[in-house]
Amino acid sequence: MTGVITMTRKNLETLKVMSLLQEKKLTQIEAGKRLRLTDRQIRNIFKRYKELGNQGVISKKLGKPGNRQLPNKLKKKALALIRTTYVDFGPTLAAEKLWENHKIKLSVETVRRMMIAHNLWMASVTRKKIHKLRARRAHFGELIQIDGSDHKWFEDRGPPCSLIVMIDDATSSLVSLLFTPTESLDAYFKSSKQYFIKEGLPLGMYSDKFSVFEVARKNPLLEEQALTQFKRALGELDINLICAKTPQAKGRVERVNRTLQDRLVKELRLLGISTIEEANIFLHVGAKFKFPVSPK
Repeated sequence: MTGVITMTRKNLETLKVMSLLQEKKLTQIEAGKRLRLTDRQIRNIFKRYKELGNQGVISKKLGKPGNRQLPNKLKKKALALIRTTYVDFGPTLAAEKLWENHKIKLSVETVRRMMIAHNLWMASVTRKKIHKLRARRAHFGELIQIDGSDHKWFEDRGPPCSLIVMIDDATSSLVSLLFTPTESLDAYFKSSKQYFIKEGLPLGMYSDKFSVFEVARKNPLLEEQALTQFKRALGELDINLICAKTPQAKGRVERVNRTLQDRLVKELRLLGISTIEEANIFLHVGAKFKFPVSPK
C-alpha cells in the first residue's frame, strides 16, 4: 500500500529539478541556480533522492516545531503571570516586567501575539487628529516644560493626588517628578527647587495658564499686568516663563503625563505603594522613567 507524502511547494520544485538532473537534462550547476543552493547542497539532496526517491527531497524538519518556537512550559508560565499580575498591562510593559521580575526573556512582539491570541490585549486602531509639534529647543536646559497631573495614582489604595511633572524640551527627558496632595504654588516651588539643585537654572519654563503661572483676571486698564508669585520668583532668577495658549502647544508633557498614568500607576501597584511619602521615595531612589530623544 502506497502512503501519502506531504510536500511543500519548495519540495515539489526540488523534486522536479532532481528528476531533470537524473535524466541529465540539467547540470548540477544549473540545478543549483534554479534552487538557489550551493553545489554541495545539490549533491547531498541528489544523493538522498537516488537512495530514497521522492522522500529524499523532504526536509526532516517538516511538521516538527521550529528551533525558535516558544516551549509550552515557558509559554504557560508567562501567560499565567500575565493573567494574574499583568492583566491590564500593554505588551511592552508586560514583556519588561516578565524579564525584570521573573527572568522570562520574551520579545515584545511575542508577548503581543500571545496576549492577542488569548484575548488579553486588543490593539487600538483609533486614529486621532495629529497636531504639528512646535520645534524642540536645541540644547538641554534651554526650556523646561512643567505640568501637574491630577489622577488616582494609588488606584483604590489611597486618595487621588497630583504629580508635578517637568521634562526637558530638547530631549523629553524627565527632569523632576514630585507627588503632592494638590496642584498648588507650594508644589511647583518644591518641584522647581528640586530641579534647580540637580541641574541648575534653565533659560525658560513652559506651562499652561493655570492660576499659579498667570493671573486669571487681567485689568484691561493697566499696561503692566500683575504677576503671579511663581512668575515673579522666576523673573528674579532671570528665567523666562512662557504660558501656552492652547493645550496642544504643550503636547510633549501631556503625552508624558498619559504614559505615566499608565506605567507609573502599575509600578506603584506592583510595589504596594499607597502614600505620597512612599511614592516620592520611590521616584528619587528606584524609579527609572526616561523618554529621551535626539535634539532637533
